Amino acid sequence: EPELTLHLFTEYHELQYLTSNTRNKRYKIELTFNKPVKDSMEFVLVDTAVADSWYMKESNQRNDSIIYWLTDSTLYNKENLNFALSYYKEDTNMVYQWSTDTLRLRYTEPKLAKNQEPDTSLKYQLNVKSRGTIDLNNSLNFLFETPVQDYDTSKINLFAVVDTLEFPVEFEITQDSLKMRKYLMHVDWSEDTIYRLEVFPNAITDIYETVNDTNIVEFKTQKLDHYGKVLANITGIDSAATPFQLITQLVIPSKDTETVYQQKIINKDQIVEFSYLPPKEFLFKVILDNNFNGKWDTGEYITHLQPEEVLYYKEKVKVRSNWDIEINFDVNK
Repeated sequence: EPELTLHLFTEYHELQYLTSNTRNKRYKIELTFNKPVKDSMEFVLVDTAVADSWYMKESNQRNDSIIYWLTDSTLYNKENLNFALSYYKEDTNMVYQWSTDTLRLRYTEPKLAKNQEPDTSLKYQLNVKSRGTIDLNNSLNFLFETPVQDYDTSKINLFAVVDTLEFPVEFEITQDSLKMRKYLMHVDWSEDTIYRLEVFPNAITDIYETVNDTNIVEFKTQKLDHYGKVLANITGIDSAATPFQLITQLVIPSKDTETVYQQKIINKDQIVEFSYLPPKEFLFKVILDNNFNGKWDTGEYITHLQPEEVLYYKEKVKVRSNWDIEINFDVNK
């Protein structure tokens, strides 16, 4: 008897719902959903009159976690707040319609220990620790606890420390395009060099007029010959009958998941370069992105839609320091 191969896939038709709603700061309300929220949603105060601009909205990249930063002090100083949350969701027949949840959110100030003063300074995290190492292709990133209103670069210094001498280093600060509270300090790094970052009081102010304390961090940059490079010669896109784009990824495999280390999207045959790679084992993975949305999509049985195809290079890619690895990948094979 002839063999029959069946391709199975999991459809994603879980009904939309709100998984959590928290108010762990008096001015911060965080809503989390089980999957990305479709289209628009409304978050309306109940029984409280305020100005039109009473919040600043922050969404994550997947749009399944949304933070409302309350900006009206008469509002966020209240202990109890009531809201009506309306969003577009599917019913049991998979027909989209408006649904409304009523939320009651309470905040009480935590009690401090005796003689303990509250810490009211602006908090942030850096992507490098004191005496740590930063990659040469990375920016110095600040992730703030609250949205930033303003920053003063005259109160931020960066020095390269060579022997006993210090040299001021130019930098540029920009806000991240995807994460509202993340700011990037762009620097033309020198390899294997010690740097000192000095952030003085009042350099950064958030939307609640909170300012930072002094922070001085010393770190170093990686050596250039620490890194390896992968050059992937991709073919088979130009000859395809139906146009598509390719999501090319270097991933680090683990027991239950894969972590994407670098990703590049292409729409024609070319050599894709992955540089500044640590000496590790990677998998080279490509996704045939048929709908050009920049991500993998599963299938749908009722419309006879197959999942987007995922292909892997036949061997693990073993990156070595100071070495270029070339691989050939024909999408048609």
